[in-house]
Parts: sequence; C-alpha cells; structure tokens
Amino acid sequence: MVSIPTSITVNRSSVATTVTIAAAATTIVLPVGCECKSRPPIGPTTSPTSYNQLEGLEYAIQKHDFVHRGGEFEDFNVEFFKTAPLIQSGVTTCIGFRHYPEEVPISIYGRSPIRCDYIAINHRGYFIPPMTGEYVFSTLNVDDMVCLWLGDSAYNGKYTRANASLIHPLSEEASTKKYRAVLTAGVHYPFRLILANAQGGASLWLTVTGPDGTVLLSKDVDSSSCFIQHSLSGASPPFQPFGQETL
Repeated sequence: MVSIPTSITVNRSSVATTVTIAAAATTIVLPVGCECKSRPPIGPTTSPTSYNQLEGLEYAIQKHDFVHRGGEFEDFNVEFFKTAPLIQSGVTTCIGFRHYPEEVPISIYGRSPIRCDYIAINHRGYFIPPMTGEYVFSTLNVDDMVCLWLGDSAYNGKYTRANASLIHPLSEEASTKKYRAVLTAGVHYPFRLILANAQGGASLWLTVTGPDGTVLLSKDVDSSSCFIQHSLSGASPPFQPFGQETL
C-alpha cells in the first residue's frame, strides 16, 4: 500500500461531467464495452469549452528498435520516449487491446492501421479519485511489457524505469500485477502508462478498482470522468508535447 503525497488539487464542484463517447472502429480488437475511438489531443494553446472534451487520456504511438531478449525486457529504455518521434496520437477512453500476428496491420484506438511490432503506446493524463481510499491498478495479459506511474513521477520528463509504480513484463504475462495507492477524492494525480512491444504480437488489459469495489476502468468499463487530459482552470496543467518532454 502506497500513499502518494505529490499531486495537484482542483475543485470539481463547478465542472460538468457529461460523457460523450464515439463508437469504436471495427478493425481493432478492443475490450468489450470500451467504445474507444481516437480524437485529436487538446493542446495547451486551445481553449475547450466543455468538460467532456478533456475526458480520457492522451496517447502517442512511438517506434523503437529495442529487442526483447527474454526476462524482463532489460533493453527497453523508457526515457527514449521522452523525445522519440510520433507515428500517431490522439485521446482514448480505455486502455488495452490484444493482437496477433504482428505482421498484420491493425487500427489502434480507431486510427489508421499500422504494424504493432517495435512500438510503444504512451498514455498520460490525470486520475481523479471519486472518493478517498485505496485504489488498485491491475494489469493482465501483458505482451511485451507495461510500466505505470502515478503521482509526480508521471508528469512530463520525470518518469524513469526506476521510479515506475508498477512494471509488468512478458515473463509474468499470465499473472495479474497490482499497484495499490491511498488517494484523496477530487485530487488530480498525474498518470502515465507505457505499453512496450518488440517482436511478436502485443496485448494489455488495465483495470482500476475503487475503495468500495467499483470498477472504474476495465475491458467492460471505459474511463468516464475519472481520467482527464488536464483541467480547464489550469490547476492540473497540460503535459508537454509528446516527443518534447523534459524535466
């Protein structure tokens, strides 16, 4: 159990939480019930006028040449992705997919089909707990590796492999790994999850469970208003652009 002291507090009382989610493209293997279709990310120079435009997580798909030689994918360097160029980017309301074989292009989060070998999907945003208590972030069916950060280390270029809250390698694919954290209601906690894939197919499921047992995100439940890109007020500021993340 971990209590996370570093975060950004905002007042949600004046913010509407209506959710509008578009239907997913049929070419991607997505969790049942997760209607994930990408839309362009909202950057720091734009002025969205409704809360639901900020819901979901920004993501970037980035290429790499790290080879998985077994074990815990020791060659994979997460810091490479702070400045790595993008293939695609957008916003998604769920995290996860499963695809084999890798040579067949697929549509990830509804975007143009690409090969899924030697890519990383870099998700980021803020998690807003609806109540105070212990939250559980669980990963399952990981191929090749997942790194998850919650708190200050997730923001911009602060993330490293050493300070990850959870690391789940392919060698533990069949198991579920869990990260537990005591969080305060209404606080915006920086969040990041990178799915890394080298040779072969790729897969991941992420589940987030609240203190009362409510599943806030899973293969059957999208993220609703618990994950946002950043706040309208600027109290939880936009991240730096993908590929340009510094400390």
